[in-house]
Amino acid sequence: MRKFKLVGMAAFALAFAVSCLNNSDDFIDNQESGWVVFVNASPGSNQLRLYADDSPVPGEALNYGEFNSYARLPVGEKQISARQGSSSLATSSLTVELNGFYGVYAVNMPDHMELVTYLDNHSVSENINKTVFRFMQLSYNTPTVKLKFETEDEDFGEYNFKESSPFMEVQSFDEKNVYLIDEATGDTLVTKKISMLGRKSYVLFSKGEFGSTSENQKLDLQLIPF
Repeated sequence: MRKFKLVGMAAFALAFAVSCLNNSDDFIDNQESGWVVFVNASPGSNQLRLYADDSPVPGEALNYGEFNSYARLPVGEKQISARQGSSSLATSSLTVELNGFYGVYAVNMPDHMELVTYLDNHSVSENINKTVFRFMQLSYNTPTVKLKFETEDEDFGEYNFKESSPFMEVQSFDEKNVYLIDEATGDTLVTKKISMLGRKSYVLFSKGEFGSTSENQKLDLQLIPF
């Protein structure tokens, strides 16, 4: 596994927040706040909404693989839930700090859904030819995996379910393959062609059900630019 330049703990400046968030202010009433993005990575689930303390977080209801823009949440301890209509499918807690950025992901199958939260300390490289990304393993039944890029000689380490890398800086690239590899056997489980452009920040995650025959639920990789 190669050594990478890790990106420091720095949220994007105000210009980033303004460009990426949902502009509805009804939820916050000008209170001090942080920012949260909701991603549906639960295969087979549809029309999920994120709630905080029984109030809907601004954003659309999400089908599998969809995500909303960053939305504001008042600072403090929150009870968050993923709901489908009036049914709550998963709950968790989240402590929102002033100007903090958080990613909330619905994972696992709908009947065993979980909410997992990550601190999104996004940054961008000062080098126009470098990009910043993090990887998360969000497929509940996939064995321990390695992540490998066509553009890099070494892999990015080993990951189990819900494990995440820090944000890392690598050479930017356009339309190159990335590989999800079974750590035990060396077999390539997923090959996906993606682009990571310079001076941008990305989240790359595995999702879906290992061994599924459903095209919409099989193991896959998804890239979200920020």
